[in-house]
Order: sequence, then structure tokens, then C-alpha cells
Amino acid sequence: MEKQIIAKNNKSQKTPVLESREDLDTKIEKLKLFMDSFNPYLPITSSDQKVLNNYDIYDLGDPFKITNELIFLIEELIEKREKLK
Repeated sequence: MEKQIIAKNNKSQKTPVLESREDLDTKIEKLKLFMDSFNPYLPITSSDQKVLNNYDIYDLGDPFKITNELIFLIEELIEKREKLK
């Protein structure tokens, strides 16, 4: 039986969501792809803004803060994945 971890659902903090290792791998890969192509020091496009908002990043005025939040998110996802080993 595959291990799963309970994560907070961004839409509703009260409803837990079970995440499998595969789900976390997919989220990590999507975030990596975004981070590889995103430059917070350039003007932020509307599509980049939508992606950032989906990750609950709304303060887009400070490139350093955006970078730190993205790094925190990917570290958090990797830690969750590692707990499933």
C-alpha cells in the first residue's frame, strides 16, 4: 500500500487532502519548471502572476521575497515527499 501524507487544501484550510508521492513529484516538477523560466527581476506577466497567486504568493513588489517564497515552497514539497519514504 502506498504511503500518503495529509496536506492543507489551499481552497479550504479545514479540509485535508491526501497526497501521494506521485502527486508530490508532479507538484515539485511543475514548480521547478516554473522557477527555471521565471525571473522575478523582470516585469511579471499576467500568466506568471496567475501561477504565483496559485501558490498563494500575492506580494509581487519584492523580487527577493518572491524568490524566498518559491524556495520555501519547493523545500516544503520535497520534505513532504521525503516523509513518505
